[in-house]
Amino acid sequence: MAESNNNRRVAIACQGGGSHTAFTAGVLKKLLEEKHDYEVVALSGTSGGSICALLAWYGLLIDGTNKAVELLDSFWRDNSANSPWDRLLNDWLLQTNRFFANFGGTPSISPYFYPSQGQDLLRSMIEKHVDFWRLKDLVKPSMELTRSYGHPNIEDSRSSERSFGCQGQHHDIRRSSSQKL
Repeated sequence: MAESNNNRRVAIACQGGGSHTAFTAGVLKKLLEEKHDYEVVALSGTSGGSICALLAWYGLLIDGTNKAVELLDSFWRDNSANSPWDRLLNDWLLQTNRFFANFGGTPSISPYFYPSQGQDLLRSMIEKHVDFWRLKDLVKPSMELTRSYGHPNIEDSRSSERSFGCQGQHHDIRRSSSQKL
């Protein structure tokens, strides 16, 4: 992203959590597309938000804002319920949740208990949009990939950089101030 005149630097934390993640993708696209007076210095996310952060970061690294937006759009288009079976399953799950909500709450199931086909499908969708073999060539030695649990990573509290964290697991991708996304 282009460096601004007033050197305001921001870190963006992307929310996860089912449909919240699709909303996050739309907001992230808007933040990237619009003219602004700040420099995006870090992207992080929790759960599906980390997928949005990865897609945006990867797109910015390989070809700029347009590529980041294109990757977010194409991933969410691929992740949509497009087939009749997907739409039927989606509608059934929605109606089931509404039914249980009327009787005291919806049962929650950890995604770690889902069949492996779902995990395999998600992995293949991500790999379709991100060339992980290419990442080692894109990431410079001064770039830092960190992973934390339950708290934000803050590089230097004295700087103008701010990092906003989320509860739970999240991933940060940071770079030195001399590198541009």
